[in-house]
Amino acid sequence: MKNVITIVNLLISFMVCGQSKIDSLILKSATMKEDSNKVKNFILIARGLLYKQPPLALKYADTAISIAKQVAYSRGEAKALVTRAIYFRNNADYKPGFEDLFSAIKITEKINDKRITAYAYNNLGILYKNQGNYTEAINALNKAKQIYGELNDDYGVATANNNLSNAYRRNSQFDLALQSCNEAYVIYEKLKNVDGLISAIAGMGGIYLEEKKDYKKALNYFKKQESLILPDDIGSKSITYQNIAICYLFMKDYVNATKYLNLAIEANKSLGNKISRRDLLGLNAELNEAKGNIKEALKYYKEFHLLSDSLSKITFKDATLEMEAKFQKEQSEKEISLLSNLNELKDKENEAQKKQIQFNKFVNIAGILVAIVIASLALLFYKNYKKAQTLNALLTGQNHQIEAQKKEIVDSIQYARRIQNSILPQDEELKKCLPNNFVIYKPRNIVSGDFYWTYHVPEVGPAKTPLSIIAMCDCTGHGVPGAFMSLISYTLLNHIVRHPDTNTPETVLNFLSKELPEALKSKGHSRDLRDGLDIAVAEIDFHNLTLKCSMAHIPVYICDEQGLRYIAPDKHSISADNYNPEFEFSLNTIKLKKGDRIYFSTDGFADQFGGPKGKKLKYKQLEILLEQTYSLPLAQQKSKLETFFNEWKGILEQVDDVTLLAVEV
Repeated sequence: MKNVITIVNLLISFMVCGQSKIDSLILKSATMKEDSNKVKNFILIARGLLYKQPPLALKYADTAISIAKQVAYSRGEAKALVTRAIYFRNNADYKPGFEDLFSAIKITEKINDKRITAYAYNNLGILYKNQGNYTEAINALNKAKQIYGELNDDYGVATANNNLSNAYRRNSQFDLALQSCNEAYVIYEKLKNVDGLISAIAGMGGIYLEEKKDYKKALNYFKKQESLILPDDIGSKSITYQNIAICYLFMKDYVNATKYLNLAIEANKSLGNKISRRDLLGLNAELNEAKGNIKEALKYYKEFHLLSDSLSKITFKDATLEMEAKFQKEQSEKEISLLSNLNELKDKENEAQKKQIQFNKFVNIAGILVAIVIASLALLFYKNYKKAQTLNALLTGQNHQIEAQKKEIVDSIQYARRIQNSILPQDEELKKCLPNNFVIYKPRNIVSGDFYWTYHVPEVGPAKTPLSIIAMCDCTGHGVPGAFMSLISYTLLNHIVRHPDTNTPETVLNFLSKELPEALKSKGHSRDLRDGLDIAVAEIDFHNLTLKCSMAHIPVYICDEQGLRYIAPDKHSISADNYNPEFEFSLNTIKLKKGDRIYFSTDGFADQFGGPKGKKLKYKQLEILLEQTYSLPLAQQKSKLETFFNEWKGILEQVDDVTLLAVEV
């Protein structure tokens, strides 16, 4: 949800006109002649319409640029170019956005207009930030802040600080983000600037939501923001409603989350903002999943990924590379022109000397020939130098693009990790279901194909006995493919266990074996999938001291004073492409004693290579280790197991996701 919150500050920074003022400006423009005043008028109209009627805003910006060129009004042309760049940025069309901003900076530096230069750098920073190039974004925004400071423009400094807060937050520099946001808030409060206060409040809310996880405090900020927004400010309303919906989702208030999500969707319809629509689809999917609406959640997830893919295809397109190359070319042309003028001047001086000193004619001719040779060599060296410089600029631009793409991919996977971590039982939930436990959870990559799941049944049967249901899952592969399979399996488990006919371990596995191929079916090509999972499902009755378990390739261990018992699993995985209705999973029922410890583990621990000979650990050594450390308190046993694993692995890479769950009766 990071992108959703970041956009708020940027949008509000440029909303300058109410609808009534826009209407009066449009009426006024009808009687104006085409001069600099009409350009100014059209720029104000375009900026006012950017978040109300974007296509109309683009038309006014285009017309303002055209008139400014006709009347040679450079300052107006630069301001109109920045306005049009904001339109392109909002539509994720970065190439023309960069082109307009670089053109604006070129014009303003030529006419020495620092205020519009700062304005252009401010928007260039936002564009770099949206592209995922946070280092360049921070550099551009600091440049804008510096120029605004030189002009003693407090509002400009506050705006740059506000946008810097966004860039720092995207770059995971949260202390600097909060510092910049507070500086902006102090200035806006001093200036009594409501739009600015709205923007700064939104930034603080975003930091408390994303970094500090203080959802109640974040909600208070967004509610305060909502109260300050003007009725016709549709863009701000859309994103503020979206942020409030996110807070309610994390607070598990699904009624209010649904209410504000619907308000955000309705507001965004009139804007046609593709980035906001993508974020709303993702939020809708998460909300429906949290509410248990599995089919709706899967539908919105698919729409979210389709739109994300289409946006990513138009995000970069060599935009910055092409613009930087164009600047290098223009600079080269200027330098070559200057060199040509110098050569002409030198030829004229030589000609004058020839006329004045006739007796030195031979010497002068020889001198001219030498000068021509030197000039030719100099020109040759210069061309080679410029060629090398252009190549370096090209390589630098490509490196920036690769880094930006890498950053976006890593950000997306980090976001997927937060989603995956949110499905794992929280400490309080785990403690309620399993009072005495420990978990070792070590994903091989940022995201994992392993996950563990618990479900507490408060009262069962005439005796109203509470039950604890546990699942240990190892999905196909690791990293992103495994993580995606884990989300689908988690969703199906939540659905299955709530059904009265499928809430015992063996019926859960039988039903999961049937439903997984259906969930992954896509236009008749489900047979192309070779995905699946190994899983152990157990039901613990702490009151009557019994354990019921069914396992697909994942064993269960029980340890007491007499030693370690091995509960063998069925040698049958749950597959996405091979459902066998003839096969049914077996149920094991075991009597427990106080002090018994039950262990569930995926194969990642036993499959790790290491030790003095770089060999696989294997299950036998894991079983010996569990038996040797059984008598230790749970916390110490966990520490011993983790230390042993890390020392065994040594400098070798982790080969698979590792998950081990221990429960003491």
